[in-house]
Amino acid sequence: DFERMKSDALEVPQYLRQRLGKDRVVLLGHSWGTMIGLPLAAEHPDLYYAYVGTGQVISVAENERVGYERALGEARDQQNEAAIEALEALAPYPNPNEGTTGRRDILRHWQRELGLAVASGKNFRLQILIAALSSPDYTLRDVSYFLTVPEKHKLTKLPILAREIDAFDVRKWGAKYELPIFFVMGRNDWQTPSILAESYLREEVEAPYKEFIWVEGAGHSVPTSQSDAFLQILVDRVLPVVEVVTEAWPYDRF
Repeated sequence: DFERMKSDALEVPQYLRQRLGKDRVVLLGHSWGTMIGLPLAAEHPDLYYAYVGTGQVISVAENERVGYERALGEARDQQNEAAIEALEALAPYPNPNEGTTGRRDILRHWQRELGLAVASGKNFRLQILIAALSSPDYTLRDVSYFLTVPEKHKLTKLPILAREIDAFDVRKWGAKYELPIFFVMGRNDWQTPSILAESYLREEVEAPYKEFIWVEGAGHSVPTSQSDAFLQILVDRVLPVVEVVTEAWPYDRF
């Protein structure tokens, strides 16, 4: 369940701190990873120099509603009759009784077709495959598992976990953080609508340092679709803050 996944994820910084000889590490979450990462940042700020969220989820119900409305509007603007018919058939979305179950994949398909989801284009699987094959952290066996995982084993297809995902709202952990918070969001991301992440960070979050960074031309998966720009952001915007944290804990120079 969700709590077990958080517990498992908490073992990673513990391992890295020992392996690298560091007091803290930077916590980076993408999409589903932000639903684990930001709560961990709230609960264990002493383990992390900073938190970086990309494809940041705020409230799944709100994310899905806004993403759906944007997709239907775009379908109508493009006069895409197939998309209009499929999306209108989902209404009301999310369903007040069943949430996103049985409907999310349909929305994701049309978000991708309309340029509002994972990648700026429609080749998101290729982008992820290239990233995995070029990474020293994944083996060919890992890549094979990713490509062949049965539909019924995907996170959103497991009934118990699907309900937990639908109920997720990061505000459960409040909005006060004891470490720097960065959101790096694609301008064209309507899978986890960037406007909701921006509003939460700018209007609700209290932190020693916070920064919202737009990535133009990117969709939901900034690290794969705009990998060079994403790396540059980490070097130019996040690293200087980490260096301050390293030199003056807790944040004396902010």
